[in-house]
Amino acid sequence: MIGKWLNYMSRLHDGVDAILIADRHGTIEYSAMFSEQENGLADEGFIGKNILEAYPQLTEETSSHFRVMRTGAPVLNEKQELTDFYGRRTILVSSTFPLEYSGELIGTMETSVFYHKDAQLDGKNHWLANPHKGLFRLDDIITQNPEMLTLKDTVQRVAANTSPVLIWGETGTGKELFAQSLHSHSSRARGPFVAQNCAAIPTTLLESTLFGTTRGSYTGAENRKGLLKQADGGTLFLDEVNSMDLSLQAKILKAIEEKRFRPVGGEQDVHSDVRIVSAMNVDPITAVREGLLRRDLFYRLGVV
Repeated sequence: MIGKWLNYMSRLHDGVDAILIADRHGTIEYSAMFSEQENGLADEGFIGKNILEAYPQLTEETSSHFRVMRTGAPVLNEKQELTDFYGRRTILVSSTFPLEYSGELIGTMETSVFYHKDAQLDGKNHWLANPHKGLFRLDDIITQNPEMLTLKDTVQRVAANTSPVLIWGETGTGKELFAQSLHSHSSRARGPFVAQNCAAIPTTLLESTLFGTTRGSYTGAENRKGLLKQADGGTLFLDEVNSMDLSLQAKILKAIEEKRFRPVGGEQDVHSDVRIVSAMNVDPITAVREGLLRRDLFYRLGVV
């Protein structure tokens, strides 16, 4: 009954593209996203999974569900860029509300609308016809500036190969826009585009986020894909890569060189074929000189 009622509500309000209901522990009780084939909400296959398992990039600190459970206050109109454990990336504007029963907080309900309207699922949980999943393309970069036009031409040519690309520029100048365009115009466009700001989370958490974890490797650890595996067959965008701890830089260098890595606590290597696009908000030569970026990693990341 709840599925029929939520489908009705999505049509009534003409704008709810996704709904997620979770219990107090973060276990997903209901999760659906709009599908044109179903003309309504279609099951995403997340029921029974924990939110942190369904969306490996999230933590208890960044998840709107756990924030609402701590405070009891709703989180309204928050933009979220999520990559699920299938490797699918979408951008949503979401509101998360507390659910109460007899005065007790028992879970949350989150309603979302697509930030990019082409980010919709078909009846088989596949993305619809647009292979770029709502990512930016070169046509989205509107300019008459000669230097910017030259950059767009460079991106068009570079996208055709699989070489790693390092983008640098001041904060707010559109580095991720160019990174997404590189992916959208490449042969990997039908694969996932996975992005991570390396300065946004602590080093210990960043390592498990990138490489994944194995159940039992530490208290509470579960089998979870890292971003390197989530981006398999696609592009991994590492923003502010110069903020990464030097010891972790050595590990990511090895993973790039060998196309293999070992999850935290794992006993076997995992293969992953990803194109690395990275970005910095400081001059990389200066970062190398000041010891913020390993020289060997710079040459590996900065092929272009």
